[in-house]
Amino acid sequence: MIGDKIIKDIRSGVARKYNFSKEVDDIEYFIQIEDFDRFSLVLKEIGFKNIKSNNSVDLNEFKNKVQRLEDKLSYFIELPKLYEINKNELVSQLRSNPSEGQSGAINYYEILFSKGNRIKFYRISNQKGNKEKINMVIPDNILIRLLNDFSETLKI
Repeated sequence: MIGDKIIKDIRSGVARKYNFSKEVDDIEYFIQIEDFDRFSLVLKEIGFKNIKSNNSVDLNEFKNKVQRLEDKLSYFIELPKLYEINKNELVSQLRSNPSEGQSGAINYYEILFSKGNRIKFYRISNQKGNKEKINMVIPDNILIRLLNDFSETLKI
């Protein structure tokens, strides 16, 4: 599956910090890599876009896609749940259960799913209303599943 191929391509790179992008089967992948070791990657953000999609999903179809994505990610480290959906723009926001980080900050994963053809995935640290993207450490086996599940969701 695509997740295995992308991990292999990332690991073939020499640089520890770089932006990885690739197009496979009408999906554009963008991964901002901060570092990696033998078993995991340190990432800032992952992005996906179905370049063949025509942006013509209706609200019910979009809600179904969001629900299927939420169901697929039941294995993830911090379970993402639908937080908000903008029915006019067809943008959903899924968030994981927040965990307390250093200095009392609240940390959570966030997934923005737009118009049924774009996904952004990153980690947020929220300290007293000041939000910033932070690095996330994801083991290879989990990242492979995420890449596959996000890709499959965009192809439906």
